[in-house]
Amino acid sequence: MGLFSRSQPEDNENDLLDSPGLPTSQDLNNDFFEPETTAAASPAPKVAKRNLSYGIEDAIGLMRKLPKDNAEVVVSVVKQTLESTNISIDDIIADATDKEERLLNKNTQLEKEIKELQAQIAARNKHISQLLADHKETVSVREQLQLANKLTAPKKPPLEAQKTPVKPASPMPAAAKPETATPTTEPSGNNPLAH
Repeated sequence: MGLFSRSQPEDNENDLLDSPGLPTSQDLNNDFFEPETTAAASPAPKVAKRNLSYGIEDAIGLMRKLPKDNAEVVVSVVKQTLESTNISIDDIIADATDKEERLLNKNTQLEKEIKELQAQIAARNKHISQLLADHKETVSVREQLQLANKLTAPKKPPLEAQKTPVKPASPMPAAAKPETATPTTEPSGNNPLAH
């Protein structure tokens, strides 16, 4: 009845072994114990970097610190010192060759990117030239059309004539004389423009 009942011990053991998550006897062959290979999924790197305790970077750092005169003696001492500490000069040379190849590949890649960028710049400069030429032509045609519009527009009377209506002339009475303005002289001390 319960989990801990002793009534059917054989059935409980068979139920545990028949679990779908466990491998069956047919699954347990030689392939089961061999690791799966994923070589096809991930390609191997082109240049495997050496795991050196002393590589070309270390050698470059060392050579920078050493005196530049009498290079043959300096190089001979460096070689003997490195070999005495079980550092292979050939491994350092191989590391240097790998580094040279990486540097040249990176240089080639950057030059290619620069050429692509220069092509993009040239294309954009050409596009700018086309836009400026189109703008110049558009301005020219607009100005010509505005001129044509002005030349063919009907002549309008001056603005003053439009604003003030013309009054019919009325006869003046004979007794009335038109007023004339007589200039008066004022003292020039108050007028700043009198001088």
